[in-house]
Amino acid sequence: MMKVLFVNLYPSDSERGYLLSSYVLKGYLEAYSVQPEDLDVEVSNYSTDGDASLIARDIIQSRADVVGFSCYVWNVEKIGALLKHLKPRTDACYVLGGPEISLDWIGRRSRQFPADYYVIGPGERILLQLVDYLRELRSEVPAGAAFWSGGALQYTEPPLEDQIAELDEIPSIYLNDVIENDLYEGQEAYLETQRGCRYRCKYCVYHKNLDKVYSFSLDRVFRELRHLIEEKQVLSLRIFDSIFTNDLERAKAIIRYLIQLKEQGVQLPYLLYWELMYNGVDEEFFQLTAELKYRQNILNTYKPHFADVAQHYSSLLEDYTVINCIGLQSLNKESLRAVHRLGVNPRKLDQFMSHARQYNVVLKVDLILGLPFETYASYLEGLNTILPYFEETDHILNIHRLQILPGSEMEEVCRRYEVEYSQTAPHYVHQTREFSGEQLIRASALTAVLFRVLNSTLRPYLYRAVKASGLSYTHLIEQLYAEILQAEELSATLIAGGEVNDMYWNEQVFQDLPSGWLISRFENYVK
Repeated sequence: MMKVLFVNLYPSDSERGYLLSSYVLKGYLEAYSVQPEDLDVEVSNYSTDGDASLIARDIIQSRADVVGFSCYVWNVEKIGALLKHLKPRTDACYVLGGPEISLDWIGRRSRQFPADYYVIGPGERILLQLVDYLRELRSEVPAGAAFWSGGALQYTEPPLEDQIAELDEIPSIYLNDVIENDLYEGQEAYLETQRGCRYRCKYCVYHKNLDKVYSFSLDRVFRELRHLIEEKQVLSLRIFDSIFTNDLERAKAIIRYLIQLKEQGVQLPYLLYWELMYNGVDEEFFQLTAELKYRQNILNTYKPHFADVAQHYSSLLEDYTVINCIGLQSLNKESLRAVHRLGVNPRKLDQFMSHARQYNVVLKVDLILGLPFETYASYLEGLNTILPYFEETDHILNIHRLQILPGSEMEEVCRRYEVEYSQTAPHYVHQTREFSGEQLIRASALTAVLFRVLNSTLRPYLYRAVKASGLSYTHLIEQLYAEILQAEELSATLIAGGEVNDMYWNEQVFQDLPSGWLISRFENYVK
């Protein structure tokens, strides 16, 4: 009997408490293994905050023959710490896979991550064949699995026909009860309805080098939706597709099914997330999405509530049901061209935002701080272009400090355009040729101030102050930041003393900058 253990290291702030990937792999191995009676597959879940020595102790006590880790930018360093505990103390075979693993990454970091095998790309078939090889049921290491031999990295690219074209071949972890029932206690789930992406953005690896977008059948998607929503009663469901509207009519069919569930009296999740492109939807899409709401004319950020806690989506976006996530990333055409994205079309963006306002549909708008060719001035200019669309809405602004994913084409872009970033996870950009490190620190601090005000019920104060003062949005935020630096009572805040990023401006800044202090400053502009 061979025992395979998948170790899930999920983000410490996740309510889900597991990773989707390990359960998908478990379900695939159990469904297609030769001699399944001689194979035992388990999944263990740990937070990235967990003690590495204690997690390693559990893994050793499991007596697993094969231990697999799915590596992401936010857990890979913890996995490295685990391997240091494990490798000298067990004879298990260690396998790494996931978005963080690429041939270049292995070449640079295998000493810190001394696994026996590294799975490159989508892993279901490759891992199945690798496990069969380790069980001596096949004679060769499969294509797609890299390993070291004689001081050289051995790897064979799998042929295109080895890709899973009919995604229903992959067993549903939900319908087949692959996932343990107690993991639904957090009432949060992810659902993948398609794989691949028609865009090839250089900072992303979601396309997985697939030649096109592959989809699960609508029948399967509908059955999984009903199972998760009606039977498991999940409160938060994230559609885990690169772009939900890759096929717009297919996306509408899924929304119509959700409307049908609602009409049948099924309580929909509190929040449904999906990604879309501003230039890839029509008015009917907004009409259908609006039918999923539980009340009309919602405007939560204008409620008189000033709690000094992070303003999570659950409070700001109550009753919208759907969060439509759009990735603009930048309004700088050169920046977008450098990462293989089309420039933003102002007319189409305006039409998109007008439809969102007309149908009272909420958006989460993503931007990236630190792209090549972006400057401090162009970053502020982009914010001034976007912010008018947020007035009297509950739209969420979501800005990420650029992270360079190993194996993505962005690594070469960074070399070409002199972008400096951390070589260890989470690979944040420190400076670019056009955006100095000092400017990036200042832009990060301004972003934190903006988030504290905009993504909270202080939003109306910002817009009233802008109108009364005649200042631009960013000029007003810069003035507010200057006051923060001068305020003795705020001198201990991180925002006043160093480099900040996504984690700070989505969490701690809400405690560091009290509502009462901010309101008093805004009121000075409207007297």
